[in-house]
Amino acid sequence: MTPPLDRIRKYCEFSYKFQQEIKVKYGRVLGCPQFALGAEVCTQEIQLQKKIQEILDYKRRYLESAIRDAHGAGLIEASDPAAKARMILAYYEGLLTQARIQNDVEVLRDTVGGIFAILGMKETEAVNV
Repeated sequence: MTPPLDRIRKYCEFSYKFQQEIKVKYGRVLGCPQFALGAEVCTQEIQLQKKIQEILDYKRRYLESAIRDAHGAGLIEASDPAAKARMILAYYEGLLTQARIQNDVEVLRDTVGGIFAILGMKETEAVNV
């Protein structure tokens, strides 16, 4: 099993690489498809809004499980993993939206550093995980 903080790191690295590939292929950073679509149609298409929410909940639960596991292993202090996961998902999706608006994938380069800061880790701890 992959250690919890490595799961978070890999999640961020995958996103960064995926957005790089998208920019090469389409000439634009497209950000999160669920947020882009949800922002456009969620007030008009209830079924679509529900599906988008389901996908975002899946992402949140993935992060929550990694946070819970890291807390359980004594790697971080996160007595409320659900709240931390909501904060991290908001931060993460905000960066993806910013990268889309600026058409700059480099906005995502240090996503993991920001997430680890939200988790209360110092930069040196984040590097050595």
